[in-house]
Amino acid sequence: MMWWTNEENDFKNVPKSIYYAAGFGGNYIVIDEEHDLVIVVRWLDSSKLGELVKRVISAVQKD
Repeated sequence: MMWWTNEENDFKNVPKSIYYAAGFGGNYIVIDEEHDLVIVVRWLDSSKLGELVKRVISAVQKD
């Protein structure tokens, strides 16, 4: 796995501060320190990762 950042805004509507590991076959580990989250997902199409992260953040955000 290699680690990447979202500084180039690869994933829209997701904090630029996240970083993630991307492995073979759509395996990802996403770290979002701002929301105290670690998201692990397997066999996900890379075009869907941003939407998944956005939905998880929305689900756990405090009002």
